[in-house]
Amino acid sequence: HHVGKTNGVAFGWGIYATTNREDAERFGDNVYEQTFFTNRAPGDESYLIEWDKEVSPENQNRILDGLVNTARHNDNLKKKIEDAIREEEDELGVDRNSDDYNPPDVSGMPDDILRDAVEKTVNIAYANGSEVYRELARVLSRKNVDSFDERTDAYRMASEFLRDECDIDGIKYPASMDESQEKNASHYVSFRDDNIRVDNTWTDGEQRYSIRSEEPPKKT
Repeated sequence: HHVGKTNGVAFGWGIYATTNREDAERFGDNVYEQTFFTNRAPGDESYLIEWDKEVSPENQNRILDGLVNTARHNDNLKKKIEDAIREEEDELGVDRNSDDYNPPDVSGMPDDILRDAVEKTVNIAYANGSEVYRELARVLSRKNVDSFDERTDAYRMASEFLRDECDIDGIKYPASMDESQEKNASHYVSFRDDNIRVDNTWTDGEQRYSIRSEEPPKKT
């Protein structure tokens, strides 16, 4: 993968890379050829979310498990789940004044009941990667994901959740979605930097480092 210096979170919060060097060079003079996702077997992209495709059942389960674990300590997610339960109670005509009524409390819910509540509250079934990612940003953060100024923080929370709670490495999206001249290239967003290896670096077209040399990469 090739990495150029870039800002923005159009396709998620993280480190951006592309399989096409020319695309990386559009973003700056320093270009890094790197091997991404060194924690996985070569070519294993099953731990990535594809921006324009339905999230795999395996990754949906990872996300649901992560949401169940997170719901007990994320106040925003906890409130959304409890509000959704109250709305369902209203539809069912539940009498909250009854002596037998127990208000919804995520903190004390058994995992199986909480998982069912999460599935009803967070819309990830049959959704593509962009829809799932934005939904996670919405339910995990109090930020307004429709506001450019607040989106970065919300997207950062979504990326960190996927990384830390779901063991998902990042996002893949087609280069054709990002004004690339190489339509068959793919772009990637990594949620972490400890699974990336620098293989070569160039500055203004001149190679500054190669993994095959003994000199370490020059910091710029």
